[in-house]
Parts: sequence; structure tokens; C-alpha cells
Amino acid sequence: MATAKRKREYTIYATDRRANFTTKSVAYSQGTHRWTYTVYATSIKQAYYLAGRETFATDAGAVGVRVIESDWWHGDYTPETAEAEGLRVVAPYLQKKKP
Repeated sequence: MATAKRKREYTIYATDRRANFTTKSVAYSQGTHRWTYTVYATSIKQAYYLAGRETFATDAGAVGVRVIESDWWHGDYTPETAEAEGLRVVAPYLQKKKP
């Protein structure tokens, strides 16, 4: 019987979407990497792979990107307007269902 690898959430920082990834939060705080990717994966290598291809998680237990966002909270945005502007992208299973 094969054992399942343990999954965990990783935060990856980027200069732009799909560009110049790092896990060093200092890059974010210094303002060089303003995009953050929240990725659920079994390893950092897999997290980088999923982030680079922007492969979204299909449900809460699946590996994949959960949220991609710039630091939209510094502007005059709400989560909804940030999503409309492309500054915040969430996995389809996390999106609010419209009535």
C-alpha cells in the first residue's frame, strides 16, 4: 500500500504573474515581488510547477493554486473589484456562486 504524500499550503511571491518566483517573504516586504500565490502542494517543487502554469485546485483536497493576487489592498479596491481588474484570482471552487 502506497502512502499519500502530505500536502501543505505554500506562499510564493512573484514580480509579475508567472514571473520570477521566490519563497522569501523579504522580497515581498521590500516591494520587489508584489504578487502572491497561495498553492496547496506536496512539495515546494510541485508548488513552483503549479504556480508557473497557474493550475488551480479543483476542490479543497486537490493540489493546485488557490489564490493569486497582487497587493490590491493598497489601492481603492474591494475583493470584488480586485477580481474584476484581474488583481485577485481565486480557484473556481472558492468563487462565490451567484444566485
